[in-house]
Order: sequence, then C-alpha cells, then structure tokens
Amino acid sequence: MILVAQGDQLQARLRENAAFFRAQLTALGFRLIPGEHPIIPIMLGDASLAARMAERLLEEGIYVVGSVTRLCRKARRELRVQMSAAAHHARTA
Repeated sequence: MILVAQGDQLQARLRENAAFFRAQLTALGFRLIPGEHPIIPIMLGDASLAARMAERLLEEGIYVVGSVTRLCRKARRELRVQMSAAAHHARTA
C-alpha cells in the first residue's frame, strides 16, 4: 500500500535518476543508446572490456549485466544498467 501511495513520487525519482546517470555517462564520453527509459545500454564494443567494467562497477556497488545483442547481423557488446527509484543521487552545486 505504501508503494501505491508513493507511486508518482517513485516514478519521478526513477526518471530523475535515469536522466542524471545518462548525463554523467555521456559527459564521461560513453556511448549510450538514446532514450529516457530506465534501462540504459552502455555501448562498449568489446566483450572483455564489458566484463571488466561490470566487475569494477560491482566493486563500487553498482550491479550491471553484460550482454551481446545481435542487430543487423552485427554483434554489439554492451552493459545494461537498470535504474532504480530506491536511491536518490546527490547533486552538487
């Protein structure tokens, strides 16, 4: 019942978290699939790099899943990050 009552607030936080994460990754030079959804594919192009990055992010408390997606007969190596509304990022001024 509490989640239903907080539904709009949680959805807004999820959108904010996804937008913030996308902006930060883009500023760092990562190539992302454009969108506003909470699943954020980070295009890396190399399976071993994706595995190492996923491992390093896990050490930092960020759980991501590496995947290989086949589109147009060309394999893509990517990390897929699923944003959550559970934590709120701290913005610095």
